[in-house]
Amino acid sequence: MMRNTNLIMLISIWNYKNLMENFTRSFIYDQTLCEAMIRPIVIITLLLLLAACTSQQEGIVVAQSKSALDTVVQDPCDGIVCGSTRVCNKGQCMCTTDLKECQGSCISQSKCCSDNDCEEGRMCRDQVCVGIPKTCNFNAQYNEDSNSCECVQGTRFCDEQQKCIPERSCCSQVDCKRGGRCMPTKFTAEVCMYDPLQHCRVILENRSGLFTTVQGEMNITVLKVLEKGTTQLKIGDQEEQVLFKKARKFENEQRLRVEDVQVFGGSCEEE
Repeated sequence: MMRNTNLIMLISIWNYKNLMENFTRSFIYDQTLCEAMIRPIVIITLLLLLAACTSQQEGIVVAQSKSALDTVVQDPCDGIVCGSTRVCNKGQCMCTTDLKECQGSCISQSKCCSDNDCEEGRMCRDQVCVGIPKTCNFNAQYNEDSNSCECVQGTRFCDEQQKCIPERSCCSQVDCKRGGRCMPTKFTAEVCMYDPLQHCRVILENRSGLFTTVQGEMNITVLKVLEKGTTQLKIGDQEEQVLFKKARKFENEQRLRVEDVQVFGGSCEEE
């Protein structure tokens, strides 16, 4: 009985050994087979990835080249022809570096375009800085050559009145017949206020006019009538020159204009 049991155990051990050897052989075979199958798949996958990267890089280069071409085509200066004194810059014709813009034209950097380009006390005339002329009285104009005010055509200078008067106006008693008296020549300015209604007063030199507007009362004095109708006024407490027929605007939307300048007097009257 004991001998049989040992025999059975030996047979079982032998069978287990054979089973393990067969299993080991099968595992090694299967592992080799798996490696043989996986290796080409891995190689193919790597080749596909490499091809994809290369294609993407080529696409970037092509896109960059296309973008560069588009930039050249979209140059804003294409088709723009500038004059001899201008060059195209960002789609606009600009003066060359040795020139500057002046009221739509290109002029030399050394020339003036406005009074702001000149030194204090000088003004720009015909692109040249010159001295500011004197302000002359009415019926007179400034002469650059003589650097003085001269009577305009049709008038003469009256020493007694120290102004230019019409040629046919009397200057003094000498111009009148015996018993006659010369009425001095005076200038008047028609000053108008708009608020927006029109309020006008004809005011003699050195006289005042009171204006009543929707904003209240305003006192205006005509101090002197100057050349070309420019009038020296005293508006309230401030003195200023108002150009002829040019509106002077106030903060309250009121406007002031000198609408007309006339000559008064200059005739001989019997005493």
